[in-house]
Amino acid sequence: VAVSAAVWKIHHDSVMESQTDAALAAAAADQPTPVQVSPAVLKTMPIYLTALGTVTAYNTVTIKSRVDGQLMSVNVREGQKVRQGELLAQIDPKPYQAALAQAEGQLVKDQATAVNAEAQAARYTALLQAGVVSKENQQAQVSASGQAQGSIDADRAAIQAARVNLGYTKVTSPITGVVGLRQVDAGNIVHASDTTGLLVVTQLQPIAVIFTLPEDQIPEVLKLTR
Repeated sequence: VAVSAAVWKIHHDSVMESQTDAALAAAAADQPTPVQVSPAVLKTMPIYLTALGTVTAYNTVTIKSRVDGQLMSVNVREGQKVRQGELLAQIDPKPYQAALAQAEGQLVKDQATAVNAEAQAARYTALLQAGVVSKENQQAQVSASGQAQGSIDADRAAIQAARVNLGYTKVTSPITGVVGLRQVDAGNIVHASDTTGLLVVTQLQPIAVIFTLPEDQIPEVLKLTR
């Protein structure tokens, strides 16, 4: 009797559930279906192609010292953005300031010598015309005057070289970018012949992205890049 009652209960519940579902379906069939409308517009349909790529900088510069000396300071930190011409590091300028002063002093000395040599050449030329001195002596004085003028030109070149070396004690950024890892700390002696640089500056704007695509997608990409 108990088993029969259980079977009847299960069958009755199934019939009632089926009737309920049928009633709900009939009620839903009588309800209108909600819809949304939007005006049609003409616009670009975005199409995305997924690929693995590599970001490559257009310019990466290893900053090196162009003169020898003690590194007095590093004025930037890793990851800092720098502009072209911005001071990155300072090398001890005192030896190069002394070399510049020495070249300038030599120029003053040689200028005084040149003035005296030119006057001597003028006197010997006048004495030659008067028949007092020989042609050989007059030519020797003229030659000495020319050598003095040549010394002045060499001194001016030495001054220019000294100024260039003094300018190299200030290490500036040749490009606008981001500073990488610092290779040398302040206080070390750096040389122009060092293989490792002081730091690296990488240009980020603009920058290139290199990626690969399947061959059958290349015509579509080329069509849109023309």
